[in-house]
Amino acid sequence: MTVNGFGVFVYDGSPDTAGKTLDCVLTRSDAESGFVQMTALSHVGPAAAYLAALGDWTDPENPKITTQTLFQALIDRVAVARDALAADPDWIDALDAVSGRDHKDDIIRMMDYGLWMSEGFLTRAQSGAFNGYTSQTVADVFYDGKDAAYAIPFNNVMIGTFMLAAMNSVDHLRKMVADNPQIDWKNARVLVHMPIGSNSAAA
Repeated sequence: MTVNGFGVFVYDGSPDTAGKTLDCVLTRSDAESGFVQMTALSHVGPAAAYLAALGDWTDPENPKITTQTLFQALIDRVAVARDALAADPDWIDALDAVSGRDHKDDIIRMMDYGLWMSEGFLTRAQSGAFNGYTSQTVADVFYDGKDAAYAIPFNNVMIGTFMLAAMNSVDHLRKMVADNPQIDWKNARVLVHMPIGSNSAAA
C-alpha cells in the first residue's frame, strides 16, 4: 500500500510484477468528491496573503504583470466562481461527497459567503481602503474578520472547506477497508511518501 499526497493506493504485492491495483482512494485533485471545489475557495486565503507579500511589484520579464493586475485577475476569478455557484446551486448533488449530503444548503451558503467576502475584501484592498495592504491587514480584516463588514471570519470558511474534504476522504477510506475482501489488511505493508520540506519519505 502507498499513501502519498494524491491518495491511498493498494496493490496485490505480486513479486512477479509491479503489482496490480486492488483499490484506491483519491484524497486530492478529485473534482468528483468536491475536493477541487472546496480547495479552490480555501486557497483564496493564501492568495490574498501572497498579494500582500508582493507589495508594489512589477514582473521584470513582463512589465504588464503587476500586483494590481494580479489583484484584478483574482477578483475576476472569484466573481466568476460566485456567478457559477448561483447558476448551479445543486452542483453538490452530482458529487460522490457523503460529507455534503445532509447539509447541502448550509454548504452552499458558506461557499457563497466565502466568495462574497473574498470579492469584497480584495476589491476594497485594491482600491486602497485599508491605508496600506500588508500581511497584518490580511490577518486582521480577512482571516480574523475584525471588520464590521464581515460577520464571519474567512478562517471559518477555510476550516469548513478543509474539514468537508477531509471527512469525505475518511469516509471513502472507511468503505475501502470495509468492503474490499481482496485486501489482506493484516499483512499489508505501508509506504508513506509525503515530500514536505526536507522529508522525502517515511515507511
